[in-house]
Amino acid sequence: LGLLVPPELAAAEAAHEPLALVCVRLDHFRDLRDFSGEKGSEAVVQTVARRLKRTLGPDDLAFRLGPDTLAFTLHANDSRAARKWAQGAVHEVSGQLIDRHRQTLSFGVAAYPPLRDARDLLDEALESLMAPSAAEPAEFVMVPAALATAGEPPVAVAL
Repeated sequence: LGLLVPPELAAAEAAHEPLALVCVRLDHFRDLRDFSGEKGSEAVVQTVARRLKRTLGPDDLAFRLGPDTLAFTLHANDSRAARKWAQGAVHEVSGQLIDRHRQTLSFGVAAYPPLRDARDLLDEALESLMAPSAAEPAEFVMVPAALATAGEPPVAVAL
């Protein structure tokens, strides 16, 4: 996967601080976009992002990786704690209606250490996210939320 490593991940690597990365994908996003249109599906993504950001700690960050994929850094967390957070995130979202729609999520988790560096962290989290449905391995890059579907050049920006 071609990935840009955001400065926050590189800083955790340089400081040898534990850091987990959880990648979250909205399930059945194409169906949602077909049914609700671009504006409706974008509203669902933004609502999911806001709900999940409320569960983050003060040093954690949220990123948009693509139209249907978000990433969350969890500082000072190992993979077990990150999986627990992700399971709570899935419950937080799927337990409530969003724009008359019940949204489900898939997630992938990776932690540093034991992974060697920030690039491995991104690769591992995305690969574990893609594993269940590896039908469409895409190239993921960090992009601003507003540009995620506009085809603009990739840059690392927090949500």
